[in-house]
Amino acid sequence: MAALLVSTTAGVLVARWVTLPLLRLNEAAKAIAKGEFDRTVGVSRVDEVGELAQSFNEMVVQLKNSFQALAQSEEKFAKLLECLPVGVIALTPAGSAIFMNSMGGEITGKGAVADTTPEELSATYQLYVAGTDRLYPIEDSPFERAVMGKETFVEDMELRRDGKVIRLQVRSQPMFDDRGNVIYALIVFQDITARKQAEQILADYNRRLEMEVTSRTIELAEINARLELEIEERKQAEKIIRKERDFNLNIIQNSPIFFVAIDAEGKILLANRCMLQALGYTAKEVTGQDYLATFVPQGDRAALMSVFERIVAGQQTVNEHRIQTKDGRIVLAEWHGTPVF
Repeated sequence: MAALLVSTTAGVLVARWVTLPLLRLNEAAKAIAKGEFDRTVGVSRVDEVGELAQSFNEMVVQLKNSFQALAQSEEKFAKLLECLPVGVIALTPAGSAIFMNSMGGEITGKGAVADTTPEELSATYQLYVAGTDRLYPIEDSPFERAVMGKETFVEDMELRRDGKVIRLQVRSQPMFDDRGNVIYALIVFQDITARKQAEQILADYNRRLEMEVTSRTIELAEINARLELEIEERKQAEKIIRKERDFNLNIIQNSPIFFVAIDAEGKILLANRCMLQALGYTAKEVTGQDYLATFVPQGDRAALMSVFERIVAGQQTVNEHRIQTKDGRIVLAEWHGTPVF
């Protein structure tokens, strides 16, 4: 009987000796699942359980470091989006907004609306087909096209708020997971009201000019021909400037606009795919290289250096300068410089 009691007691002690560390591991694992990465297991044993505890503690440290790095990366990404002079909104396929940058809020007059559906988006943000009183139809919307996996570019959308009509240029792009499913629609938009008004003025001017030409003499016809040539040249110049302006900014790698991040020493930290493709470079060729020496013609570098110095000093800048492609061509771009601390 005594032997049985001793055997039972020993069995209980052994069971506790084995199970207690496992219970601690289980509790610590649950705590980590809740985000408590400072939780470790204090097991000072050299057997399999001790090795398991040691591996668990190492895993906790790795997880903590990974989540910290992820949080820092997300913070930098958010700051970069806030620097862009265009509106940016990310929407789930269900129509809920999960992000809108400050420029987007300034244009729309409201922040990201989470509790809406695809059918309610136009009414929620007061989006209309330009020049009509029809809400922008969901089937033609950049959002719906992105949810279907298609990139879209439109300029026939108006936003109405506070008694104002704002003409929008909108570009949408689907974002996929590793299985090819659309996880959200990324939409970039900007106010092009002033540009459209200028285009209308130019169009009206052309129509009036054509009416006058029919009643003019040969001398006036020659003058008119010169004017038409000047107008055509102006149109072509405006098209080039508009194209460069529309595509010279982007959202990191997934946005169809130029974006480059430069450190305080003028070294290139990041150039997005749109910019690299346009200039004929690969990321490996430009990363770590001097921005001025890589992209800027020799005669422009001194002037641009003063702009960099203002950005490093904490000022926001807007400037145009020439960029040299890999094959020697020259591209004119408008840059919005913003310091990121």
